[in-house]
Amino acid sequence: MNALNIISHTQFTSEQAVALLHREVAQRSVAKRDQLKNENIGLVVGVLSINDEMEVVVKQLSDVGQYTASEFHKKFEVVPD
Repeated sequence: MNALNIISHTQFTSEQAVALLHREVAQRSVAKRDQLKNENIGLVVGVLSINDEMEVVVKQLSDVGQYTASEFHKKFEVVPD
């Protein structure tokens, strides 16, 4: 199943968050031609359940961050296979 099609923009379910594991993501804030440069991509490396809300952990070249569904969709898009 394609992770692009199953993600809610308000809150992740555990299945949706796990479907994103090991998926590459690109920053939405950069131009399309620059999205796949090393400094603009990340990898979903973890899933957290905090206060009854699922979050994903994204590792980028410069940092690691955890994001709720709404934060994730504002900052990233999943890179197609």
